[in-house]
Amino acid sequence: MMLRSFKFHSCSRFPGKRKRLIWLRRAKDLTRSFTLQAGTNRIASVQDVREIGQSGTSTGSTGTDTQTHHFDWDASGKLIGYHGGSLVFERDAAGRISAIQAAGSGTTAYQSNALAQRVRKQNNLQTTATVYGDDEAWPGLSSYPLGSYRMATSNGQALQGTEYLYLPTASGPMPIAVQIGNELLAVHTDHLNTPRRLTNRQGQAAWQWPVSGFGEVEPSTPVTGWIRPRLGSAAEVQGSTTISFELRYPGQQHDAETGLYYNHHRYYDPYLTVGYTEADPIGLEGGWNRFAYVDGNPLLYIDPTGLVKHTSGQWIDCGKGCKIRIDFTFDEKTGIKRRHLHWECKGDEGECGENGEASHGGTWADAPERIKQCALKNGFNGAAPEPDPPIITNPFSRPPVYDPRYDRPMPQPPRPYIPIFPLPGRMPKIF
Repeated sequence: MMLRSFKFHSCSRFPGKRKRLIWLRRAKDLTRSFTLQAGTNRIASVQDVREIGQSGTSTGSTGTDTQTHHFDWDASGKLIGYHGGSLVFERDAAGRISAIQAAGSGTTAYQSNALAQRVRKQNNLQTTATVYGDDEAWPGLSSYPLGSYRMATSNGQALQGTEYLYLPTASGPMPIAVQIGNELLAVHTDHLNTPRRLTNRQGQAAWQWPVSGFGEVEPSTPVTGWIRPRLGSAAEVQGSTTISFELRYPGQQHDAETGLYYNHHRYYDPYLTVGYTEADPIGLEGGWNRFAYVDGNPLLYIDPTGLVKHTSGQWIDCGKGCKIRIDFTFDEKTGIKRRHLHWECKGDEGECGENGEASHGGTWADAPERIKQCALKNGFNGAAPEPDPPIITNPFSRPPVYDPRYDRPMPQPPRPYIPIFPLPGRMPKIF
């Protein structure tokens, strides 16, 4: 069992963390529990790892170990180093991480473009160039890598490259395939479009990332052994090699040299700080905890840009065992704010978006009538807006003119009508 405890000061930062390894066995069955305080700070986690044999008995050895980590922050709320934890950050004039010194792997330098996309990283072994999507072609794709291409730093020789294929979905780009070198693999994702498994042409699992509370469990391969046999082949795949696949939560890329997840505008640390290494650039508008990732709930929400903030509202009593909660997400990059509704009523529960949008797979039609009335009373309308009535005009009248005051065409007065067949011997009259 691994026991981790965390301490915070008044600014929701980590002055230190203590980790105590009570006992550890080969990972085959995994149970993990967390203790949270107000502000989504995780103050303790308990990991129960055990191997179960065919007879149902637990086997393994025990041991103890204690480690303490301290963190250094600058005046703007950016993490600049782990004391004794072996990571030191360097930043450029824009505040972005330009280099990280890691014990055991040396210094890695990073370069970003004007869109804050990290396009290059280099250490003493290899240089990696990354290409991203275009928001104009597909909104939101600029936070997702399309390909990473490596070459040896010493002689410039091309190394193994990786290219990703995405499918457009209502919840964002979904990775469905990856080309790693000469091998094409299928990507299997969960409900958030997070990659969880790769399979080869024979349908054999080649890589998997087990579901965990905050993404802190390392991926496994046939070479390293599976964490849970029921999630993959119990036997090693013959002739298999270790797969290096860097995608994590949507919009994130794993850096093997540091253990951090690059998240476009910020870096996510699932192990020590359990949040971002930089404070929220929009300040307290994104919530009291400026370092939290998706309000501490990565099993329900995503943040591909590192700037989307999810804020949970207060539960509102609707009477007769029903209640609602109105949450919202705000994207600092686009300025778009979206609200969604959580409801519970007489043992049932669900979610829905606003103005006819779905949320977490639920719609406004799923909600009971009491929930709908309570939501409308509190300013939330989940029904799709009714279309404007058609404008019927006289075919002989002037064409409608757009009126910005009403955001729709406004009919114009009809033209003077001239009879097509005037009476004999009389001039046509203009009415």
